[in-house]
Order: sequence, then structure tokens, then C-alpha cells
Amino acid sequence: MNVLEFLREKNIHIEAACNGLGVCGKCRVKLRDTDALESERKLLGEENIKAGYRLACMHSVDE
Repeated sequence: MNVLEFLREKNIHIEAACNGLGVCGKCRVKLRDTDALESERKLLGEENIKAGYRLACMHSVDE
């Protein structure tokens, strides 16, 4: 389960125009200790990556 799905399951809705396909960049969240994927670097830019932002649809939840 990715972070976007997890949040939706908990009734926490964040924008995701592409419905979690990783192409719109709208589901930006701050995650700690998570490496950025190349696709995120392109969508979010280095400034956001350095600030800790990642795409919720691209990272799994460790339960």
C-alpha cells in the first residue's frame, strides 16, 4: 500500500489529479528518511526534494 492509499483509507484526502499514477505531482507530502525517485525529482524539483517533499503515490507505507 502506498502513502496515498493509506491516507485515503484513513479518510485523509489529498489532491491527486492522476489518481496515484505518479504523473501529476499533486500528492506532495513531507516524508522523513526517504530517498527521492528520479520521477519525483523531475516533477517536484530539487528545492522541494531537499525540503523533504515526496509523492505520496510513489512510496510504500511500513506498517
